[in-house]
Amino acid sequence: MSEAGTRLLGVERIGVAWAGLTVLVACLIGGGTVANLASDRIIQAMMIPLAIIALLRADHMRAGWPVLTWLGLLLAVVLANLAFFLTPNPLTDTQLGSINPDRAVSYALFVSSLIGFAAYVLTLGDRAVKRIMLVFLTGLLVNVCVAALQLSSDRLTQTQGPFYVLSAGLFANQNHFSALIHAFIPLLGWMLLDQARQPALFVLSTAAMALVLFAAQSYAAMALLIMTVLASAAIFFRNSYGRRSVILSVLVGVVFVVGFIFIFMVQEPGDFSRDLRLQFWANTWAAVADWMPFGTGFGGFHVVYPAYESIDQELSVFANYAHNDWLEWVLETGVPGIAIAVFAILLALTNAFQSALKMGCALTLFALSLHSVVDYPVRTMPVAMLATFCLMVLWSRPHRVRRHGNAEAKQSNARERAEALAALHEPELIATRTANSR
Repeated sequence: MSEAGTRLLGVERIGVAWAGLTVLVACLIGGGTVANLASDRIIQAMMIPLAIIALLRADHMRAGWPVLTWLGLLLAVVLANLAFFLTPNPLTDTQLGSINPDRAVSYALFVSSLIGFAAYVLTLGDRAVKRIMLVFLTGLLVNVCVAALQLSSDRLTQTQGPFYVLSAGLFANQNHFSALIHAFIPLLGWMLLDQARQPALFVLSTAAMALVLFAAQSYAAMALLIMTVLASAAIFFRNSYGRRSVILSVLVGVVFVVGFIFIFMVQEPGDFSRDLRLQFWANTWAAVADWMPFGTGFGGFHVVYPAYESIDQELSVFANYAHNDWLEWVLETGVPGIAIAVFAILLALTNAFQSALKMGCALTLFALSLHSVVDYPVRTMPVAMLATFCLMVLWSRPHRVRRHGNAEAKQSNARERAEALAALHEPELIATRTANSR
């Protein structure tokens, strides 16, 4: 191997180790929901080297022009939100970018760091992808163990952590902790059913996670857990990935989507969670209509939403989010955001059925997408990194050895064969030279 190839191999190994550490740190301290947390800044800073490694290994990137175009469009939206820096007088009506500069900077750091992480994931080989997946599993197990300790007092209790209050596991929000569990089930199914062929271990693992979710009382996550378990079993059990299992998993998903909507809508009138969400959605939708086509910009929800509340709603509760991430995304990004979301869905559909792992990643994203209809789990760092990881694995092209890599390997093998032959015939050469010298 050439000196340049050795350096690139070293960079790859260091990158995988650093990416694993970043994922683990995110699972341990990234469960906060408040903006501008120091823990989030630490994780985002740790993703900067990954973006640099992605640039150094750009020729290894397993992505076609549609994926790179999508990442470019998302980065363009981030930069457009920061255009308020170009506004001479922010108090005028002609202010550019987001209408909430403070939140916009926080969101821009959040999204841009994930773009860098996405670019890095696109450079990974199959083995590295499996290693990062194992790190996600390790972080998940640590959270489940912490939640089990919290449950030893018969219920989940809030404790003050170093960066935020812990409510479930190492998360500030029980629903986001539950989202990480149900979203990882398809990947766990791929690891235990398709790769390790250990159905008993898969059943025991999912049963333990179901008990933790039941204690966390996240009804959406419990419904999605059942969906992901059944769909994972249909796809991966006995390595049966094929058309029938895919159709069965889709049917399972459709049934549970309908059931999920039904369960949510038939709750008793006056139910706190449902009624508030319906109010949030109605008010946010009214704001969407007024702020089209470009939206309010990142963080604009917190500025414009109070204008659409009634007096009773203003006095009852403060809405920090729309509790529907899709709706809030449309409000803050407008038509460009809708185009980016549709582009992502189309790319996902065209790649979901290429392999068992990609189908598992698609299931994870589908579950998070459903959960985002009634909450905002992807705004938490570990869940956002898991979604980004799955999306890039889903979009990545099959790993292929480059031609010039083959040429280097052939040259190296030729050198090794020549050296071996020289060593083999060296005694004969010495004897010949001695005879000639005489």
